[in-house]
Amino acid sequence: MRFYMILSLLKKDLKDLMKNMSILPIIILPPFIAFIYSFIQDIPKEVMLPMWVLYGLAMVGIMIPGFTLAEEKEKKTLDSLLVSPATYHEIVIGKILFSLIMVMFVSLLVLAPNGGITGNQFLVWLVVILGALLFIQLGLIIGFYTESQVSASAMISPMMLFFVLSPVFMAIVPEFLKNIFEYLPNISILESVRSGILGEGFGQVWKEILTLVVWNVIAYFFTQRGVRHQFK
Repeated sequence: MRFYMILSLLKKDLKDLMKNMSILPIIILPPFIAFIYSFIQDIPKEVMLPMWVLYGLAMVGIMIPGFTLAEEKEKKTLDSLLVSPATYHEIVIGKILFSLIMVMFVSLLVLAPNGGITGNQFLVWLVVILGALLFIQLGLIIGFYTESQVSASAMISPMMLFFVLSPVFMAIVPEFLKNIFEYLPNISILESVRSGILGEGFGQVWKEILTLVVWNVIAYFFTQRGVRHQFK
């Protein structure tokens, strides 16, 4: 694995991002909405911030790798990368690292201006990284199996709606569904970020952390299948 090649791929993805005006709002929207909601005094930050962190993780984590990979396939620029000195492993790792940097940047913009840099920050950022890696892999899987931004959008939109809106229905679904929902990765992210902001330790959320690890392992399996589908 060549670091200089991955760094070149990161620079390329950054240049492509700055040229693509349809992608830039994805990065701006989560911190902007979090900032607007910070003026609503009735919403405690331990309730508001985890929701907007989750929104940023899902939106940026899924959409950036999913859309950019589908766009490169649609415009045939991925073919150019494959005949370049970069290996397909370096291409995938470059996209994961670039998306991870963007997700962490957006999460910082959500947390820092709204009093979220408090409590157990190690726990908060561990959850951000685990959640980001999961959603990035989901975005890559979509990109591997779609041939255009339109088809990628058709898969990304309902997935994002599910991850962002399903916590809202926790209070009204039957009890047996609540027991299932507790093992969804988005619920684990919400609970863990909330615990971190409140200064709680790993003892309170070890099940949620384990749930995120398990979901990442499952996503890794399907990501590997997507890589074989795309490049072999």
